[in-house]
Amino acid sequence: MKKMKKILILISVLLLTFTFSSCNKEDGSPALTEDQYPLILNTISENYTMTGGSQFKMYVYVTPANLAQIVWKLDGSKIGEGNTLDFTLPKGYAEEGTTGELQIIVTTPKYEITRTAVVSYLGDLPDSDEGDGE
Repeated sequence: MKKMKKILILISVLLLTFTFSSCNKEDGSPALTEDQYPLILNTISENYTMTGGSQFKMYVYVTPANLAQIVWKLDGSKIGEGNTLDFTLPKGYAEEGTTGELQIIVTTPKYEITRTAVVSYLGDLPDSDEGDGE
């Protein structure tokens, strides 16, 4: 019986030791600094399609998020900033069957990366015939 009591006390002491030694608030995620190379974490397709007059939405996750600036370009012209692109391609922008280039540029204080995708233009959305009375 005494042996059993000693074993229980030993187990209790060990459990308490592990409980207090395993929690350290200093441990955790590593600090992200300007020395970290920027990354786009989600998959970016190599091909997209756009239609004049229609909305194009896209979101990217980047790291280090607190230091990254994101710029979106279509055929070399800036069309957005930040993680989310919400863009309506103007009607008449490009002829049906032509292609362009979508760029996502992520910049940190020390580094810059660019991801490029081909955009196929599908012409324009047809005009609505609302209100012509017939």
